[in-house]
Amino acid sequence: MAMASTPADWLDGQSERLLGAQTAAAETARLIVIFSTGVTAALLVAALQVADDVDGLLWVAIALCAATVALAVHVVMQDRLRLPNHVAVLEDHAARQGDADDLLSDLRVAAMTAVRSNEPVVSAMKSWSLRQLAVAMASWATTLVWLLLRAAT
Repeated sequence: MAMASTPADWLDGQSERLLGAQTAAAETARLIVIFSTGVTAALLVAALQVADDVDGLLWVAIALCAATVALAVHVVMQDRLRLPNHVAVLEDHAARQGDADDLLSDLRVAAMTAVRSNEPVVSAMKSWSLRQLAVAMASWATTLVWLLLRAAT
């Protein structure tokens, strides 16, 4: 990686790094909720296949699975990361007929504005994905306890 030669070069690189980190965090949150939902559903399906009838503990696992799915959908729907609108900046620049330094400054502002607007989105996605994972793990535990109790009888 080349060292930035000016503060402006560093700022350009920093906004790219921050946008990349935000994108990675959002993708990780989506991956976690999708994977944990799949595991939850697989365990519940296994339990339902061996169940003679659905009893109280299995109903709890079903409810937790439904909550896991709902929270996963919520996390995925939150993924609305904003990218810098370079087209709008270029159009505004053309209308104002500014110089190249003005254009670079406007592009930097657009990039940093996008980074700042993404912070609450990424934070919420992380928070809700951890909640979803906790509910999924509760579903796993409930289903596994039900399966162990069934095997013991």
